[in-house]
Amino acid sequence: MTVNDSLDMPVCYADSQEKLGEVLKCLATEPLIGVDTEFVRIETLYPLVALVQLYDGKRVYLVDVISLDMKQRDAFWKAFVASDARFVFFSMREDLEVIYHCSGSLPKHIDDLQMMLPYVGETRKLGLAAIIKLLLGVEILKDQTTSIWMTRPLNSQQIRYAALDVYYLLDMYRILKERIDANGHSRYYDQDVMVMVIRTLHPADPDKAYLKHADSSMSVRQMARLRELVRYRRRKGEEENIALSRIIPGAALPKLVKTRMHDGRSLVIAGMHPKAVKLYGHDILDILYSSHLDEDGIFTGSLIPNSEYSKFGNMLIEDIRAFCDSRGIHRDAGVSRRETSDLCLWLGCDMREQLETPPVLYSPWKTEFLEKILRDSQEFGDSDLSFLHVDVGRYARTESAPQGAGDAPDKTASAAGDGSINSGDAG
Repeated sequence: MTVNDSLDMPVCYADSQEKLGEVLKCLATEPLIGVDTEFVRIETLYPLVALVQLYDGKRVYLVDVISLDMKQRDAFWKAFVASDARFVFFSMREDLEVIYHCSGSLPKHIDDLQMMLPYVGETRKLGLAAIIKLLLGVEILKDQTTSIWMTRPLNSQQIRYAALDVYYLLDMYRILKERIDANGHSRYYDQDVMVMVIRTLHPADPDKAYLKHADSSMSVRQMARLRELVRYRRRKGEEENIALSRIIPGAALPKLVKTRMHDGRSLVIAGMHPKAVKLYGHDILDILYSSHLDEDGIFTGSLIPNSEYSKFGNMLIEDIRAFCDSRGIHRDAGVSRRETSDLCLWLGCDMREQLETPPVLYSPWKTEFLEKILRDSQEFGDSDLSFLHVDVGRYARTESAPQGAGDAPDKTASAAGDGSINSGDAG
């Protein structure tokens, strides 16, 4: 494919075996590579990858995943995750999910410019164009954000947009890394990267995902139905690669188990789409009316949080904010209200007795603040707080866990989330 001559950077458009060979050589030899992905995930559970952009400081590579055959795609992803290069992303959470879904692994060395920003005193809420202007004084147009990336051929505007998404990453990385190394904050940043990796490699336990949709008025029988519906929804989503909300919307799940469903019309009234009812309604009614549902392991405690425990979340937010202010770290590096709300619900109700781990995974440096708060409290002062820490090695990749730019993270991290009360519709 011919690239528009107006591009002011060399671009290799890899849609053939010959061009793919140039990409594989880059992955095998270059030490530092900027990365971005273009994908679609609107109606699917898993992302549909359209393009992978790479920049090694000399040339942009646009890997047309759609045009490559399965053998070529496998060769690309195998070389990508096996590379010894350090890969630089901007806002990498979804990119890591894409890579992990396509390859079953993650690269050895990764960095995220957006995650680095708070540790040089900048907010992480700015977009890529704003950060390029802030750090490099360059203005770029982001005019293809809603572009249709699955259609071929890509036009010259799409190619330029895709190339620009990676073209400035390495220059910005060098600036941010130098600042973080100078101010001594690399340890905190590296721990954040490790937590991001753990969340990608070890997502929420699907067997506990039903608790996100439960409430205190549900009987054990209703909870068993809810768990089975959530399992069914997940299984169908994986089998057909369809978004879970397209099968049963999260808001409809409690209604389905708490209200007597008679037929397809009642499923629609509960919140299901008529098309979904046609495809899945019979199975759902069978689950709701089954007399053989397994109640073993169903949560039987109270889902009503003790309001007194909200103080721990507020103290954690304030202590970390004070620490950030004293170190010149932007407050965006702290913890969110939603995270602390989930944590306090877990601490203050019977969930703590029946679920092994807290719902939130914090970087070790943040966990230290939480442990001190609980240790100084009347409620937890004499308790064993080892549940806050988990050996990071337990979550490492087979070879080695991906590392950030600075020092290796501490060997402990707070326990991985079990998905029990996280918000969203991922269960």
